[in-house]
Amino acid sequence: MPVLSSIFFTLPYIALVATLIISWRRLDKETSRFLFIATTCTLILHIIYAICLQRMPVPRHGRFFFIDEYGYDRYSWAIASEWRAGHFPSLWTDKYLGTLHTGWNRILAAVYYVFGHKPDIPIMLNILMSALLTPLCFFTARALFPQNSATHNEKCVSSTPDKTVALLCAVYFSFAFWAAFLMRDIFISVLFLCGLYLILILYNRWNIWAMAALAACLCGLMILRIYSVGALLLGPAAYLLLMHREHKKAWLALVACAAVLILARVFIPMRDYQNQVIYTFLNNLPDEGKTVWGSLYHCARGVPRFFLAPYAWYISPGPPVIDYMLYPGQWVLYLLILPYALKGLWLLIRENTVGSLFVIAPIIPSVFLFLLAYGGSVPRQRVYLEPLFILFAAWGLYRKDKARGIPIFWYVILLLFIAAHSWSAWRRGLW
Repeated sequence: MPVLSSIFFTLPYIALVATLIISWRRLDKETSRFLFIATTCTLILHIIYAICLQRMPVPRHGRFFFIDEYGYDRYSWAIASEWRAGHFPSLWTDKYLGTLHTGWNRILAAVYYVFGHKPDIPIMLNILMSALLTPLCFFTARALFPQNSATHNEKCVSSTPDKTVALLCAVYFSFAFWAAFLMRDIFISVLFLCGLYLILILYNRWNIWAMAALAACLCGLMILRIYSVGALLLGPAAYLLLMHREHKKAWLALVACAAVLILARVFIPMRDYQNQVIYTFLNNLPDEGKTVWGSLYHCARGVPRFFLAPYAWYISPGPPVIDYMLYPGQWVLYLLILPYALKGLWLLIRENTVGSLFVIAPIIPSVFLFLLAYGGSVPRQRVYLEPLFILFAAWGLYRKDKARGIPIFWYVILLLFIAAHSWSAWRRGLW
């Protein structure tokens, strides 16, 4: 494998580790001990969960539970075999993967190149990465939420929002579930959250090293799931164009960038790359989503599925399926994260906290794209947004004195939806 190419593709993970080490070293001893215990407990929980999942009977695809796992494994072993033979092809071309999303295949192929065809090793890496969501959420909360707020102290719970975030991450079993498979979503979530944390650092204080680390994380995200980069940058773009004191310069920079992108189409490699980006987006759209009314109907129908699927109260006839192991995480989502995330989001919008724009903005285009592309049924693709829900939930739990009726309202709506869905399943003979 060429040395320069190897260094380039490892830069996002070097930036990730450096960001965590630098942030951790700035903690006081007591807080550092708390975060170490929370992260260790998260790792142990995820290991136990993975062992339980991997011992379940596999219905198809060899040793893999999902067809995507099988595809990632097969293509990555083929790429590793090419590398071992001394060939290093352009993976994004139609001859090979035919997509810009080559990042996960590169990671798997690199592991197979070094260790041979052993899928357990990248799954172990996935589990290690999933444990990093706890400290990343903790540091993001410290950058986002006001510390030592005197107006809140008397009426709030004893735990600070950053510690609440860490505890919620530790008990959110969905992270443990998706870490146990040969899927890319945990890597996407970690780089996405690291990028968000770095954006908040840059908002609070300009730092050239944070900017370099952010650029590296964005490069890593771009080859894992390109539209997550656009979602992550929407908040900073909106801030610079509409709220920053130098917003006129930001508009000029935007026009200049657009002109450069258009002129770059003169060069065939750049035109091919841009066409591949456009194809990546359009390929996610269903046929009914390519008209205005079709898009609106498709999105409205998928909203409940986006927030609630898979429906953890429904047990289908027949043998157990692997999705049932996702149900514990779903109930944590239903009963703890979503009701208090709704409350926390409401409070942040009312308080007009500028930093919260960077957390709120990525959710909007992501949800719209998922509703269009998948009809809202995205329990796996949604994973990189769930740390953001946890951040909002931590603020909702922390602000014990405000908006107490919002979680109650959520529970009522949830109970009515469960009743309606159960009745519908019974009428259709599914129960």
